[in-house]
Amino acid sequence: MLLTLLVVLITGPLYLFTEGEGIALSSQTTWLIDLSGWSWLHEPAEEIHKILATYVLPSLIALHMLAAIKQFHREVNRR
Repeated sequence: MLLTLLVVLITGPLYLFTEGEGIALSSQTTWLIDLSGWSWLHEPAEEIHKILATYVLPSLIALHMLAAIKQFHREVNRR
């Protein structure tokens, strides 16, 4: 789950920066690293980011929560 989160955190800004877009930190500040020379990387980074953030990460979080509930019930029944 942590590896998936790390990839999402890297590919999010990467697909913005390869298009020449920045991340708005406030209404007056934008963080931009010009990676427009790596435009070939935009589509793969965007697709990876969307798939992981939309399907994989929520599924892993749900699985993690179910495992925590199962562990909690196991501990309660042990007493």
